[in-house]
Amino acid sequence: MVKEKSTANAAIDYRAIVRDMAPLVASEAREAEAKGDLTKPVVDIFLESELVWFMAPRELGGGASSIRTCIEVLEDLARSDGSTGWSLMATSIHTLYASGWAGDEAIDAMFGGGRRAIVAGMPGPIGKATKLADGRFRGSGRFGFASGSGYADWFLAGMTLSENGEVVRDEQGAPATVTFYLKRDQIEYVPNWDVLGLRATASNDFVVDDVTVSPDFATNVRTYTPLRGPASYRMGGLAFGAAGHCAVVLGMMKRALEEIAIIAAGKARLGYNGPIGSHPMFQKDFAVQEAAYTSLRSRVIEIFEELEREAEAGNPPTPAQFARMYQFVSWVHEVGPEVVRNCHAWAGSAGIREPSVIARCLRDASTARMHSVADPIKMVNAAPHLIEQYADQARDRG
Repeated sequence: MVKEKSTANAAIDYRAIVRDMAPLVASEAREAEAKGDLTKPVVDIFLESELVWFMAPRELGGGASSIRTCIEVLEDLARSDGSTGWSLMATSIHTLYASGWAGDEAIDAMFGGGRRAIVAGMPGPIGKATKLADGRFRGSGRFGFASGSGYADWFLAGMTLSENGEVVRDEQGAPATVTFYLKRDQIEYVPNWDVLGLRATASNDFVVDDVTVSPDFATNVRTYTPLRGPASYRMGGLAFGAAGHCAVVLGMMKRALEEIAIIAAGKARLGYNGPIGSHPMFQKDFAVQEAAYTSLRSRVIEIFEELEREAEAGNPPTPAQFARMYQFVSWVHEVGPEVVRNCHAWAGSAGIREPSVIARCLRDASTARMHSVADPIKMVNAAPHLIEQYADQARDRG
């Protein structure tokens, strides 16, 4: 097992790093879009500053950041550029999954001997795996949306588990899953990311073709019992993923508000007496959109900090807490792109002539809205818990 490393990284100010790299991220964003991946100068800072590992356990050389720090760092980076924030969100969270839930043999391969893995992939159970008689696992599948995969050296691959030809069921009766941890040379990389927004995330496909791994390389990241890391990991890897997605959209919202505030101050339009930024119609609309951003941000942080406190007290999320979490993940992705779209509409020609930051915000936010984590079914699933909560409150009041 990997020995504990220095905890000096606990003092790293990751938000300061992101603030300092903002001019570089902004200057590289257009080239990254054209390339379909982050540029080398940006990736180099990710590695040199240790940003990629800011969520990983300290005993593996990571920052073990609080959930609030996770949200704020990713929001700040997405504020500079949506694709850059999304890429770091994906690799840092997938690295958290691997570092917290992989078995000791896998940890030695990924983090032993001075190594620190950078992990991309798809933890959703897209592939199919079987458990062999000797305890190993064999799996295959084609996986999509491996964001940040351009600079990753390890890949996660989620598998639905079968045994003797039958799907294995977990204690709740749902299909059991395992996540494979695979070196880059164990997968076939398929560079096919050609999309409207989030163009620079290298969210490419990869193929796992009949790969066999030992049990330590195939564990369940959906449990609330990580094998290492801070107590906050007990809120589950999915909670970190949900928080990360919210953070990136919040960053896009903030950047769109900043951009339109600058554009409107100097933009004339027929029918307006002076710049549109001084007109009550724009001012009222801006105040509404800014209220949407600030209220969503405050509530998101509140929800995830509550989950973190419960995890640190030894309590995994309840179904009601999980429902509330995904209610707001869905709502952030519903409201966020609308705020960005509204800002873009006020930009006029400044929003259609390239280079246009506010146009990129619109493309990126619209694409983020399509992610499965934001599907409206999350609202449907949350509703019974919310209705029950309100009914209980009414009964308690008498």
